[in-house]
Amino acid sequence: MKHSRKFCISFLCCVLLFVASCSGLRPVSNGGTTATNSVSSSNSFSPTKSETKSPHDVCSLITKEEIDAVLGDTVSHTEGDENQCFYFMEHNGRPMVLVYWGMGETGYKIAQSGGSTMSKSVSGIGDEASYAFYGTLTFRKGKDVVIVDLRGFKDAEEKTKTLAQKAIAKL
Repeated sequence: MKHSRKFCISFLCCVLLFVASCSGLRPVSNGGTTATNSVSSSNSFSPTKSETKSPHDVCSLITKEEIDAVLGDTVSHTEGDENQCFYFMEHNGRPMVLVYWGMGETGYKIAQSGGSTMSKSVSGIGDEASYAFYGTLTFRKGKDVVIVDLRGFKDAEEKTKTLAQKAIAKL
């Protein structure tokens, strides 16, 4: 029963990530801030600063230049919103950073519960952290939970730790 619950939580997290990434949302620049809007044939919506859910820009937690340096490839562009950032590489893969703002310890437990049997605790990163052997590092600093996803990248464990430290310095 316990494994079934973990599977269900993992499955739901994957479905939510898939739906979020395929939902037809696109980033819109709004006076230096990034938000998302839904595009329709008749009009578009650009939220004002007071309408965005978070004052944070996830893509600024780890810059394109920092990704370039750590992964040894060039980021052609990023796409994101207040909760996630995708870095599109010129040659290899697509790293992702996902943030649950204000979710704290509960958010950390939910985020790591899906891979708990395939992960290990990591010390020295935020208030608590764990690395899943398939290439993601989940950490909590204060009330914010961040996932650095480098699935498929060589030496992902060390690289996720390096990138996490860069994000922590900006939280």
